Amino acid sequence: MHPSTPKAPSEHSLAVAWRVALRMMRAAVLGSALAGGAAREVNAQQATTESYQVLLKDGSIAYGRLVRQDADSVVILGLTGRIAFARASVRQVQAAGLPHARADGSTEYWLPDPMASRLVFAPTGRTLPKGEGYFADHWVVLGSAAYGVTDDITIGGGGLLLPESKFWFVTPKVRVLSRDDFNLSAGVFLAGWGSDGTGGIGYLVGTFGGSPDGNLTVGIGNGFAGSRTTKDQLIMVGGERRVSRRTAFISENYFTTGWADALVSYGMRFMGERLTFDLVFVSTASGVTFPGVPVVGAGFRF
Repeated sequence: MHPSTPKAPSEHSLAVAWRVALRMMRAAVLGSALAGGAAREVNAQQATTESYQVLLKDGSIAYGRLVRQDADSVVILGLTGRIAFARASVRQVQAAGLPHARADGSTEYWLPDPMASRLVFAPTGRTLPKGEGYFADHWVVLGSAAYGVTDDITIGGGGLLLPESKFWFVTPKVRVLSRDDFNLSAGVFLAGWGSDGTGGIGYLVGTFGGSPDGNLTVGIGNGFAGSRTTKDQLIMVGGERRVSRRTAFISENYFTTGWADALVSYGMRFMGERLTFDLVFVSTASGVTFPGVPVVGAGFRF
């Protein structure tokens, strides 16, 4: 017997993937066309509530809403009024997140989740801002990266970090509706082993909740392999709930419209300004013994 020659990536696979995603995208765009004008008008009237922190070269930190920054000065609006700093005295100006009252009456600022465009594995309806991206790793051997081409288009991909592995995947995602409290995106998860066949999922995913403290994400997708599509749809329901400045409860759960056994997960995300660390346990609804199979992941936002 002679070894089989690897097949070139199937054009049918790519076509099927994009047909599934574009079919969902057309439905989403129709809805956004009805609501988009009103949403833009509302957004234009709302002032930002985001706070900034000004780190000074002497080590002190000031908080407030950013009024202006230029080559000469940085001006914020703090609790005591407008404060101006000479630019030469400022080391860094960065988003401080939303203010939260402590038990003693003081205020601390919670930065948004650096990995807000994904849950553990699943995408959210949010996209990465233009020019920003992240690296992520799960179980040490599964690596991925994503980058914001525009504010509405994110391109990602990855594979197994093993010497002989040929497993790869790409994850383009396009946001089709953006509001303060809702983001809707369409995308494709396309994977393969070298050039020998491809498959994946075309999906539509929406994230409810504009606050970084909590959100709900719901997605639906059609699987495909080569030119064949699956009969049932895959449904994902997940979310994140902040419990402190640097920790959040996170979950993503899957089931099909054929009502096969559900795959459930729960765990914690620990976060800094750019780094995250996930510890999640995965099980089936009727199967694995508590607490479940551990999944360890880390991410770095750039």
